[in-house]
Amino acid sequence: MTGKYFKKTLLSLSLIFLLGCQTPDVNKPKGTNKFQSLTAVEEEMSQDVSNELKKMIGDHERVTNVFAANTFNKLVVGFEVRQRDRFRLKKLKKQFSKKIEKMYPMLETVVTTDKKLIWELKKIEEKINNESATVNEIQRDMKKIIKLSKDEA
Repeated sequence: MTGKYFKKTLLSLSLIFLLGCQTPDVNKPKGTNKFQSLTAVEEEMSQDVSNELKKMIGDHERVTNVFAANTFNKLVVGFEVRQRDRFRLKKLKKQFSKKIEKMYPMLETVVTTDKKLIWELKKIEEKINNESATVNEIQRDMKKIIKLSKDEA
């Protein structure tokens, strides 16, 4: 009797061992993955919004340079004007802020003319264009700019 149970137990254990050591199915469809890949996240964080705003603000006659970047829920726009138009800076900033808020009410927006913030924004834009930064780095840098803009105000 013990030999009969021993054979059944040995057969069961070897079957379990063989099933447990199977290689993963390579032909498995990709849609079954529960986690989103990093490239899919990066594609969702496109810079279409900031590019559209750069074009809109850049078309204004008094603006010389425009820099903009956005994440999923934040948008930072910085612009420079000609030296003789510095007196109208506050009015332009308010005008652009209202337009952007109306166009994208779901985004936390910051419009700035501060040179330091524009410089930081330019660095972020370069990172995005060179694709040398991760999504987390861009979000961290954007938070830093927003914090600096609130400190300046």
